[in-house]
Amino acid sequence: MQTNAFLPLALPAVLSPGQEVVFSETASFSFNRYTLSVQTPWPLSGLLTYEKDGVPCTEEFFLPAGNTSFASFVDGILSGASAERPCSISFTPLPKGKEVFGEITLTSLGFTKTECPPERVFLDNGIIK
Repeated sequence: MQTNAFLPLALPAVLSPGQEVVFSETASFSFNRYTLSVQTPWPLSGLLTYEKDGVPCTEEFFLPAGNTSFASFVDGILSGASAERPCSISFTPLPKGKEVFGEITLTSLGFTKTECPPERVFLDNGIIK
C-alpha cells in the first residue's frame, strides 16, 4: 500500500541542507517500511520522525552522494512494530557542521505496510551466523 497521497509535500521537492519538512497534516495510517530517493551533491545524514503508539520516534539513516534510493523498515519490525503517522524528515550534509552550497532534491518518498517475518531471520554461511 503506497501512501504518498497523505503527505503535504509535492515531489520532487528541492530542500536546503538542514531544512526540516514537517508533515503537520498527515493522516494516521499504519506502515512499517519507508522508501525514498534523493539527488544530492554530498553524502547525507537523514532523520525521519514518525509516531509509534502515539510517541514520536526518530530514526537516523545515511545516504551516499549522487542519485540514490533508500529503503528501511521501522525500528522493532521483527517484534511486529509498525508506525502510525510520519511527522517529519530532514537531511544534513556530512561531515556535519561543514559549510555547503547547493540543494537536495527529494524525488520520491513512500510508506508501506508489508508482512513481518514470523520469526527472526539470520544469515548463516555455516561458519558465521
